[in-house]
Amino acid sequence: MQQLISLFGVQGRQMYAVARGQDDWSVDPSRERKSVGVEETFDHDLHEFPPMHAQLQLIAARLRHWLETQGLAGRTVVLKVKFASFESVSRQISLPAPVSLESELYRIASHLLTPELLQERAVRLLGITVGHLQDPAGRDVLPTLFDIV
Repeated sequence: MQQLISLFGVQGRQMYAVARGQDDWSVDPSRERKSVGVEETFDHDLHEFPPMHAQLQLIAARLRHWLETQGLAGRTVVLKVKFASFESVSRQISLPAPVSLESELYRIASHLLTPELLQERAVRLLGITVGHLQDPAGRDVLPTLFDIV
């Protein structure tokens, strides 16, 4: 612990405790959720666009199902990509109207997944997140953690 304190000051003591599962941070299960996402980590890195797009389609279907069961849509769509090097990048787009349909989620995520973003790097994980949650009529909705379960 002393080495952590000498390197990181007061934060070193907290790092030491957290590394051992000791913390006194409170958990608030009624915290408002501002976004929801689905991501998939692959057994083998993806190197080509067709399998990446196939995975995005599956991810969009899972996300659409969750949004539909909750009666939600979102105006911000985020694509998350983690590479074999474990570097992560994301791209997002904000829309004038909320989306929740699988075809819309897939189309937007596919648009964000570009060769410039990938730079020929192998992909380990893909994810789609929807933020600025609203009901289908466009009213802001922030479900709690227990609304998701």
